[in-house]
Amino acid sequence: MPEHSALIRNSDAAVPIYLFTTESWNENADLPDGLAASAKAHTFTGAAGQMVIGATDTGDKSGVVFGLGNGAHSNGVLTVRI
Repeated sequence: MPEHSALIRNSDAAVPIYLFTTESWNENADLPDGLAASAKAHTFTGAAGQMVIGATDTGDKSGVVFGLGNGAHSNGVLTVRI
């Protein structure tokens, strides 16, 4: 989907969302430290709908990992509200 400036909200608080299927997830994924630790602590597996929000040492959001399950329906529309 092409990005259009009218559809993108500018924010200094925006964080990356990392999408994983159960097959693509591993605990050694290249993620920010706080997010990797949170995913491990919450036993993230990439299961469909599973979501973990990581935080920095100062309490700010560092990113989100979101599970797509087995990937069979991963081409659908994804909406995440944080």
